[in-house]
Amino acid sequence: MTRYPFYVSQRLVTLFDIVVRRSEAECDVIIYGDIVTLEIINSTLTHKLKANLQLVYSLLHKQEIFTYFRNGPKFKDLIHNIEQVVNYFQQKVSEANIQVLTPLQLGHRI
Repeated sequence: MTRYPFYVSQRLVTLFDIVVRRSEAECDVIIYGDIVTLEIINSTLTHKLKANLQLVYSLLHKQEIFTYFRNGPKFKDLIHNIEQVVNYFQQKVSEANIQVLTPLQLGHRI
């Protein structure tokens, strides 16, 4: 898919949030859904970033969901890549002194 609609971007991030909560409740059980969802997010950010600013916007609002997997060896590279993108845009938002960006405003900041 080239461009995710805003709703799909939000749902993708929310799906990962749900999977994270289930993983925490099951005491570090690795769920296949974690890897698949992270791969989708990472691949989208890597290959189609400019076409999916809605995803970046959703990630900015839910960036705390990645902390659970930050130190996990199976997720480390994926989380690192995703967090680099999120941190870059978070820095741009801070530099612009803007509290909340719309996807369109975010596109102009790139």
